This record gives sequence, C-alpha cells and structure tokens, in this order.
Amino acid sequence: MSNWVAAILTTGVSIGLSALSYYVLEPVIAGKPVHIFQCNVNWKKLWLPTMVAILLLGVNGESVVKAAPPVSTLEQNLWISGIRQDVNLIQSTHTAILANTGPVTTAGEKTKVHVPTGVSIIGDSVTLGTRDYLGQHVANSTIDAEGDRTMNLAEIAQQRNHRLRQDVVICIGTNALDGYRVQIMKLIDALAPGHRLIFMTPYNAQAQSDWNSSKLAVFEWTLPAKYKYVTIADWEKVAGQHPAVFAGTDCVHFGGVHAGDVLYAQVISQALKVARTKPCK
Repeated sequence: MSNWVAAILTTGVSIGLSALSYYVLEPVIAGKPVHIFQCNVNWKKLWLPTMVAILLLGVNGESVVKAAPPVSTLEQNLWISGIRQDVNLIQSTHTAILANTGPVTTAGEKTKVHVPTGVSIIGDSVTLGTRDYLGQHVANSTIDAEGDRTMNLAEIAQQRNHRLRQDVVICIGTNALDGYRVQIMKLIDALAPGHRLIFMTPYNAQAQSDWNSSKLAVFEWTLPAKYKYVTIADWEKVAGQHPAVFAGTDCVHFGGVHAGDVLYAQVISQALKVARTKPCK
C-alpha cells in the first residue's frame, strides 16, 4: 500500500490496541472490575480470546518473516552492481599492468600522454544503483561508483594510470560535506589537460535550501562561467519533475526502477552533448 495509507492504518490500529490494553487487559490482570457496554469482564472470559489472538499473531508473524526477502530490492541492486564493478576494476587493472610491462623510455626521452576518448563516470550509491544501465546506454563509458562516497573521496585515480577518458562526469553530492567548495576546486585543479568536466547536481526530495547538497548544486552552477571546460548535468531539476520515480523509496535512490535508469542516463547523455561543443582543459 502507499505510504500515507500505511501511516493512517498503523496509527489507527495502534490507538485501538493501546486503548484495549489500557482500559481492558491491564485492569483485568490487576484484578480490577471492568465493564464494557454494561457487561462485566474478567479473566475467565478473556483468557481464551487472548490465547487465540496470540496464536494467530504468532502464525501471521512467522508467515511474514518467511515471505520477506533477505535484502531489499535496493540493497540487492547495489550489492550486485558493486560486485560487477569490482570485476571490471580487476580486469582494467590487469590491462594496465600488462601495458606497463612494455619497453622503458630513456631518461631524456619525453613520452606523450594519450587521453582516451569516451566517458569516465565517477559516482556515489545513486550511480552504483543504475550502473549496469549506464554502461549499456552511455556509449564508450567506464563507471566508478561507490556507496556513501563524498566529494573528498572522488579522487580521479584513473588519471594516474592514464585511463581517465576525455569526458569526466562527477555524479557526487548527495552526501555533501561542509568543505564541498574546497573539494570541488581540488578536482578542477587536479584535472589534467585534455579533459572536459561534467558535474551532475545531486537530488534529494527532502533537502532544504540550507542543506549542503542544495548549496553544492548552487555552487556548481557558477563554475561553467569561470571554466569553459565545465558543464552541468541538472539531475536535481529533472528528478524533481518526475516524483513517481522515487515512489516508495528514500527520495534519493531509485535503484531497480527502470524509469529512473532511463532518466539518469538521459541527463548524462544530454550534458555530454553540450560538453562536446566546448573546449578541453
């Protein structure tokens, strides 16, 4: 059932059971006289219905526990996506190690660093939840996503191995810390020449204007005017226009909801089209 119906039903049942306990069960157990609609109630009249109710609740509880999944759909989605990402990371690391076993240049020789074409997507748990769909629908992309990732943990490690692709999409910000401005500037400064940078604004339906994630999005919008190679992917706006994607969720993640996967990939793809009209750093 929907959340508001569940809340009303839970409140009504709780009040009813509390009243039953306070006005009937507790006085009867204490040996006090109880009258319901001019009828005297005592333990002899209540013990059988009470035992039946306990038995029924026990059977119902056991059936609910057996039918319940061991993990939620979102948890399962993130878990599987994380395993697949680890497999891809092992494969890419293996490739990088083999590439580094080639001939070594002499001390005076300068090697030209080649920037791979394509897209490197670096994200948090929201990105992790839609990782498989992104990989299939954002052409020539690699995805590095991790739960609870904050901007200070968005180190572009691929850059050291020369595997960072030309277009770099940063999908981090829901877990924004107080130092988000400093961390964003560190990312911009650390980005090597030959890349374009796309920041995706975070979305949380419960966020207020004074939340760090909201203030981070506002700050990100000031960056394209200062840095020609920076583009904004406005997930905050698009997600807010499609509340159905987050129905029954924590208002942040949509892992397992196909419509959310489609929207997320579309926002990134649209931002990439805009970014590719701009120069690289």
